[in-house]
Amino acid sequence: MCLKAGNLNIRGAIISGNFVLDMDSIVNFNLQDEALQKILTDHLKSDDFFFVEQFPEVNLSLVRAQPIVHARPGSANYQVEGKLNLRGIDGDLVFEAVIENLADGALAAEAHFDLDRTRWGVIYGSGRFFEHLGMHLVYDPISVQVRIVAR
Repeated sequence: MCLKAGNLNIRGAIISGNFVLDMDSIVNFNLQDEALQKILTDHLKSDDFFFVEQFPEVNLSLVRAQPIVHARPGSANYQVEGKLNLRGIDGDLVFEAVIENLADGALAAEAHFDLDRTRWGVIYGSGRFFEHLGMHLVYDPISVQVRIVAR
């Protein structure tokens, strides 16, 4: 997914900001067959999942990112609190990130976390909402990996 717009505010050790993601830029790197990639991305963009036609953007507002006291080198050193608007539904997020100053003066932030898609109305294939799915079960967690470099 591509970043469409964003801003980052840094005041001392406190970080906040807002990011807009372009949902039409969803791509798949796991499937080798291009035809299958298109089928999957078209399905993810459909109203079964992210309903991109009606909700072309996702907004992530970072309410605050605060240092984790006594964080060890190489591990998460900030706790991030934010709000995610997905499919027109707002939900709170809390996750940990590694935030560091780079040698060239840039700020790099990296986070890996899971979010439960059903909190934002994405219930297609969810075992919590449908029975007898068999091979059509789709797990509720979505793994998110993000790296932002701000200059």
